[in-house]
Amino acid sequence: MFHEPPNQVELRAGKNIAKVSTLSAALTYLEIDGVVAIAQVTREAISKAFASVVCAPWPNRIADGLWGDVKFPGNDAHGNALHGLVFDKEFELVAHTENSATFSYHLLATDAYPFELQIGATYLLNNDGLRVTYSAKNLGKGEAPYGVAAHPYFDIKDDSRVSISAEKQSINNAKQIHVGLEAATKAQGELVYGELNLDDCFTELTGDVVITHADGSTVTIWQDPAYKYLMVYTGHHLKEFGFPNPGLAVEPQTCPANAFNTDEDLIWLAPGASWLADWGVTAKGHHG
Repeated sequence: MFHEPPNQVELRAGKNIAKVSTLSAALTYLEIDGVVAIAQVTREAISKAFASVVCAPWPNRIADGLWGDVKFPGNDAHGNALHGLVFDKEFELVAHTENSATFSYHLLATDAYPFELQIGATYLLNNDGLRVTYSAKNLGKGEAPYGVAAHPYFDIKDDSRVSISAEKQSINNAKQIHVGLEAATKAQGELVYGELNLDDCFTELTGDVVITHADGSTVTIWQDPAYKYLMVYTGHHLKEFGFPNPGLAVEPQTCPANAFNTDEDLIWLAPGASWLADWGVTAKGHHG
């Protein structure tokens, strides 16, 4: 038995519909131009598969959970610290209109991460699609390391096709930790979802991700240049968590795995400083 996420709010713009939960400000449903871009997300999919969570203050992994003298809890198969500190936190709904909602979480300083942040997510639905703004503000005194990613799973079928526009892909070690870059051989041409097995990070992006379904309908995922990286993961198993079909995780992210240790494209927020950037989704239905 599956459960709905808590405290969902619904957004509408024309016939477009979105739902967002207070649990990690997760996007729990998205329909644009009659295309179900994100099927109804269950609470189990959020808690066990990170569906649509906000991954902050780091995206992806910290190797072995180790950052200097700090040991974050390992929460993947390799003992890495995965997807930050707010993926299981209740955000506050601070603003809500018919077509928009803003959520906020006050991350307090701890011994492990001694920085105080206000982390935000705003969802704006219009006739063209959905725009998501992630934000962060350093409320403390020290310079705070920061990175963020989205983690939505897009509804997909085995005969759907996927195009990824990137020049480089991450080289990972045996623990899925980024150690370098190589040519993006896994992002060439239109890819048939049923034949894919991806858990890969791409960069030097040259365009959007486009999902084309067998009926000709399309879903496009775009991201601001501030999101220099794109994680793509094939969730062939997602029916286990209540999804009607498999899912394709398309994850705009600001830095690669283990950036807390490598400083690669890590954002450093000065006291009082703020950061924000957008990603979003459009879709075009088949109306023939």
